[in-house]
Amino acid sequence: MVQIKQDGDGFLYTHFSECLRHHARATPDRLAYRFLADGEDSLTITFAELDTAVRALAALLQARYSPGERVLILLRPGLGYVTAFMGCLYAGLVAVPAYPPGATKTLGRLEGILDDCQPVAALVAGGDVREIAVSLAAVAPQTDILDLDNLDKRHAESWQPVVGQRSDPAFLQYTSGSTGNPKGVIISHGNLIHNSQCISDTFGICADSHIGSWLPPYHDMGLIGGILQALYVGCPATLMTPIAFLQRPCVGCR
Repeated sequence: MVQIKQDGDGFLYTHFSECLRHHARATPDRLAYRFLADGEDSLTITFAELDTAVRALAALLQARYSPGERVLILLRPGLGYVTAFMGCLYAGLVAVPAYPPGATKTLGRLEGILDDCQPVAALVAGGDVREIAVSLAAVAPQTDILDLDNLDKRHAESWQPVVGQRSDPAFLQYTSGSTGNPKGVIISHGNLIHNSQCISDTFGICADSHIGSWLPPYHDMGLIGGILQALYVGCPATLMTPIAFLQRPCVGCR
């Protein structure tokens, strides 16, 4: 089994963004993610393509915000969620994964997150842009709305690498808010790297593996165990929405 290399001081990576940078250089044309949009139609992206999209977003974020500021991710499951999360990390910002909009309960939970972390921006896309813009204008008018559908990949060349520490925050993980106000936990890059290595060791996941996940990307297991584990070891991952999996659970296995 292929193991993640370690140096004398511990893990090879200091900042989780280094994982994608490494794979984009070492295996640029390898499949990174495949998303089954409706449980069948397939969207794919290689490590090099993902790195380009992430650098383009990170350059845009770096031009507007300071390291350590929070960015809310309000996207539905898909390849764009991966780009958004890693774009925050590439820019030295703190990602805040959240539930996609739609239900009254969700909007109430979102207000608690907004009040707690005070995000400078929200990453959105598709048909949700207008609804989110209206909702945030009422409760958090200071939060910018950034539409990922308008991302210009040419910005990738303007990205400046971030020199970070393992103790730097990578993202905020919030509780569901089902029994009270959402409570956030700071996950550092060191936490993320150590946990990813533990998952790899425990389940025997390596570069020769192929991960499949239908869990929501804003859920800790879906994000860390599905999306980020694949990125950590450099193996491909097939992603589905929970609804698509429930309707056709075998399609992702083909």
